[in-house]
Amino acid sequence: MNVAAVMPARTGIPARGLRRMRAFTLLEVLVALAIVAVGMIAVFMQAGQATHATALMRDKTMASWIAMNRMTEIALEAGFPDPGEGGGALEFGDRRWLWREEISDTPSPAIRRVDIRVSLENRPDRTIHTLSGFLGRRPPPAAVSPWAPDMLAVPPDGLTDPADEAVE
Repeated sequence: MNVAAVMPARTGIPARGLRRMRAFTLLEVLVALAIVAVGMIAVFMQAGQATHATALMRDKTMASWIAMNRMTEIALEAGFPDPGEGGGALEFGDRRWLWREEISDTPSPAIRRVDIRVSLENRPDRTIHTLSGFLGRRPPPAAVSPWAPDMLAVPPDGLTDPADEAVE
């Protein structure tokens, strides 16, 4: 029995229209897999870099907040800060942080330079954020500005304090 004569009845394709079906060779499949593998490696590397960048930005943001908070604390402390170095540790954002500050003199005796460095407690040698600023000595409360000595605490013409009118 001829197989070609039976084929048209099962497939509906005439025997003369049958062609040999061509499949991928092993080499073609391996090349395609290599291309897909290189593409997947690139995707995973990019995802890893994005994750690392996100973690780094989180750490830098938290470290900058810690430094700004410390600078504000120094500015709000009573008295003018003395030159010197100090530091401390704190927990912030479920992590342990170290901060180091250095207060130094400037050419002006009424101004101090403050440098604050923040790092993670488990990596104290790796500074994540540095903040530098200047703090000035507070003037006495009754001081008159040297730039406008003629300005006194007197309201302009036509404006009076209601408490002064009640005394008259």
